[in-house]
Amino acid sequence: MFSFSEVEFRYSSKHTLFNNIGFSIPKAKTTLFIGDNGSGKSTVFKLALGLLKPQRGLIRFTEKRKSLRLAYLKQDTFFHSAWYLSVGEFISLRLLPLMRTNRSTVNDKIERIARHFDIQDILHKQLSALSLGQLKRAHLSQVFVDDADIFFLDEPTVYLDSLGKDKLYAKIQEEQKKHITIILCSHEFSHLPSYSDNIICLTGKDQDSVYHDFITYFQQKNKTVTVEHIHY
Repeated sequence: MFSFSEVEFRYSSKHTLFNNIGFSIPKAKTTLFIGDNGSGKSTVFKLALGLLKPQRGLIRFTEKRKSLRLAYLKQDTFFHSAWYLSVGEFISLRLLPLMRTNRSTVNDKIERIARHFDIQDILHKQLSALSLGQLKRAHLSQVFVDDADIFFLDEPTVYLDSLGKDKLYAKIQEEQKKHITIILCSHEFSHLPSYSDNIICLTGKDQDSVYHDFITYFQQKNKTVTVEHIHY
């Protein structure tokens, strides 16, 4: 689907995050990025989406990125410029092209995804009135309300209770049955690795021992595990 080759990225001349990292993201598979805070998981997503540019190296897609339908769940969902919107209006933003031609289909899609994430009774509420858990479900509903070629899900389980996580896992499995490419990053090691085909660990060279047991365990489960060293 896409690959990083000898990618270097730095936020400043004194802060090099990546230096010569490389990996491939296969089509129709689920890939999970793991690593500590500041290891660059969210930065990888932004580089892949074209929101940031590397100082060196190549990011290659097998198809033109502009032709792909990309759905992106940001990590910082509680910082919002659309607090005044209702949940239903917020979800519909991903369906703007369809709204101009087929409003009934838009309503059906919103109703269906709201039912999945159990937020039918808050569709009329403003985002500013929601709890963090409800806000996360609203964001997940917007991401999954329509089809995509690649789903980028940054910390998708944060703020979700156990029921919310079950709803998310069910939706991931639903997309996997359609052979959709899914890319996750998370600190949550208890369940998400089980739904992943490939695991990419971003870690400093002096921290390999921290993830050794985790990596060994999932290699034994026939997961493809890649370790990329980064600079803190």
